[in-house]
Amino acid sequence: MLTLPFTRSLVIDHLSMRCTQTAANTTSLLAYFYCSYNEAPRKQAASLLATIIKQLAVSLGNNLPAYGDDPTNIGLPNSLIEAYRNHKQHGFSTEHLDLAELQNILFKEILPTPGLGDVYIAIDAMDEMEERERKEIYPVLQRLVAFGSKGEAACKVKLFITSRGGQRDLKLAFGKAGWKQMGLEQVDTCGDIRKYVESQTTAVIEAGELLGGDVDDGLREKIVESLVKGAEGM
Repeated sequence: MLTLPFTRSLVIDHLSMRCTQTAANTTSLLAYFYCSYNEAPRKQAASLLATIIKQLAVSLGNNLPAYGDDPTNIGLPNSLIEAYRNHKQHGFSTEHLDLAELQNILFKEILPTPGLGDVYIAIDAMDEMEERERKEIYPVLQRLVAFGSKGEAACKVKLFITSRGGQRDLKLAFGKAGWKQMGLEQVDTCGDIRKYVESQTTAVIEAGELLGGDVDDGLREKIVESLVKGAEGM
């Protein structure tokens, strides 16, 4: 699947709005992660899961036990506090929690929180993770979606993933029955890309940030064409 930054943002904004319009006595949450091949933490399975847990824990706030003696402290999962203390006793020999520790926090403490409604998780550009890392996170994501349906918790987890096509492992992991897929071809996105590039190019020219603003229509069109072509539908 192809995705555009502004399309991704619209999805996040829509889900965020849904979370603010939940029924009384329920709490719906949103967490998201943007993968990036150029940034090591953004292409690792453990970093992805840790970021999701952090966002969910912060959003839950007072629904979780407060950390320490100060009641104004943000609520934190007990297993997360215990994991921190354990790592501290060992001199923080490892910088991050591993996947097993993270799953324990997520599935045993955060998702079973009373009153938790829908949980939306969005992962963008999953193709930018290395295949080895993707294969580590697949079972966790599949378990997330199955979590509510198997009666483990009252909440339902809804997963939204974007990726460029061509990754066979992605298709094998999420191409099964029950997973809805939507594909976008370059022809579907070129019009939106052109509008965006034209508006941004005009803005920098008018602001004098490109050649001091001395750009004629012919050069402007060449710049737009080059940028649209280089975007390759993304």
